[in-house]
Amino acid sequence: MNFGPLYSAGYNLLNEGKNYKKELDFVLETVSAIVGTEFIPKSVIDFGCGSGKHLAELQNSIKRVVGVDRSKDMLSAAFDILPKNYELIHSDIGSFDTSESFDLVFSLFHVASYQTTFQEILAYWNTISSSLSKDGFAFIDFWHRTAWDQEPPERRVTEKYNELTSVRRVSTPTIDFLSGIVDLDISFTFSGSDNKKEEYHEQHKLRAFTILEVQLAAQLVGLDVVKAGGWLDSSRPLSPSDWYGYVILKHQARK
Repeated sequence: MNFGPLYSAGYNLLNEGKNYKKELDFVLETVSAIVGTEFIPKSVIDFGCGSGKHLAELQNSIKRVVGVDRSKDMLSAAFDILPKNYELIHSDIGSFDTSESFDLVFSLFHVASYQTTFQEILAYWNTISSSLSKDGFAFIDFWHRTAWDQEPPERRVTEKYNELTSVRRVSTPTIDFLSGIVDLDISFTFSGSDNKKEEYHEQHKLRAFTILEVQLAAQLVGLDVVKAGGWLDSSRPLSPSDWYGYVILKHQARK
């Protein structure tokens, strides 16, 4: 299981210091630059919403807000911090189905890269396309294969603590350079105020994409990439050294 009970319990602590407001502002400001005026969506859906920290930064004036995640434990954390009129849905993104469409569809923290098989990738992008309104925008970030090839994933150790608990996460990658897929063995050690330790493991599989692969996937489901760049930098195009890339998409114009 990805993002199971213990991972979810320590998730916000592990990501302490992550500036969710800055990231959401980046999404809205980059779309606004394309529109030519301030982009204020009336409806928003977040695929892979996790603990809800990005959704928590949305303006209260947005009429319809939905978060989708495949982890019940992460959704439980999101439920605790989000307004009660936000709808949280437990679903795999590829199998999510709705008759609604949204002005802004986003999927952040490289959720797209958790789609590793052809079927998963196509199902993911189909969901993005079918959930996007006619004149809406989708914002997706991903692991960028070109930079990944130059600087592959390495073993990482993250340690965070507060007055109640401490968390130590060790991510050890096994890389398939032919397919661009990395298997991450993630181990956690949790220590509470009683100094009792608990250990936990998860296996995460992610795929890095070239910008051409992202463009082709989008084209298959009727979307055009209208802008691509490096994460949190809207001033230039996507660079070979950008480990994390983003794309902004719209529905293809009818001919």
